[in-house]
Amino acid sequence: MGIGLVVGCASPPPEIRFDEVPPAPVRGVDPNRTHPPLVSLEDFQKFDRSTFQVLSVKGAGAGVTGAKKVVIRSSDFESDITLKLKRFPRGLDGINNSPRKEIATFAVQKLFLDPADYVVPTVGVRCVYLDQWEKHVGSSPIQVSGTNCALASYAFWLQNVTIPDPLFDEERFATDGRYAYNLAVFNILTYLVNHHDNRKGNFLISKNDADRRVFAIDNGTTFGAFFFNWFYPPTFAWRKMMVPAIPRAALDRLKSLTEDEVAEKLGVIVQLEADSQGMLRVAKPGEPIDKEEGVSVRGTTIQLGLTEDEIEDVWERVEDLLEDVDEGDLGVF
Repeated sequence: MGIGLVVGCASPPPEIRFDEVPPAPVRGVDPNRTHPPLVSLEDFQKFDRSTFQVLSVKGAGAGVTGAKKVVIRSSDFESDITLKLKRFPRGLDGINNSPRKEIATFAVQKLFLDPADYVVPTVGVRCVYLDQWEKHVGSSPIQVSGTNCALASYAFWLQNVTIPDPLFDEERFATDGRYAYNLAVFNILTYLVNHHDNRKGNFLISKNDADRRVFAIDNGTTFGAFFFNWFYPPTFAWRKMMVPAIPRAALDRLKSLTEDEVAEKLGVIVQLEADSQGMLRVAKPGEPIDKEEGVSVRGTTIQLGLTEDEIEDVWERVEDLLEDVDEGDLGVF
């Protein structure tokens, strides 16, 4: 594999070019996912309306959100699915538990990545029958007036992953095209969402070193969050572009975006509507109830997404990244 280092007269960071980025060395079953990502509205509606048998429920780490590791089974899916399940915060949004920001981070990656390359595992919302919630979770349910279910967020569990040390090997980035691709698309995402909580454990890598995927699994402190963990200042860098170059494919997709398209995709990401039984179901997103609010409730309709100001910040970051490429401050491979 050949590489070239191109240095302009103004001495910008070196532009790294590879003859090609090798495809993922693993074919068939994804070694890091028990189930393919949910992508379309139809995917999420199928998952939302499926009846699951709960196989096990355990605590998921030492966080303050009371997350559970839940294994479920359904005839609608070929294999068992392992989830990280969290109760919604009171007020439906919070500092340490912000389902809408987790969902929005999952949505932003769709702007420039195909599902096989997703950095964030599937994140969604499900309203759980109250008797099932009491049986398997037990904590006080969060209900919207007029509904008969407990609001919870879920994320698909990753497998065969570990905590990286270090996360960024600059020498390997310059010589290993697959490594560079995986780290660069991860950095594009953390930059676009303004990721502020980069503590150890929030980012994971695949144990398969030949395809060292990088994943972001805890993304609530994003999109200009005012409160974040000040005890990890060295790692705040991932809200900046730290890699010296990005893949051409991701760049071209970002170039093709319009501001209106970004606003449409991120304004209302998830809409829930109550059925005749008072169960909140995933529905087709409609026009925003209130563009200045990330969570809007009208009767038994709930919308989750980004505020107008947060969307504007994402768009400005897209423009800034493209400008860095145009000015030679960020390379392309």
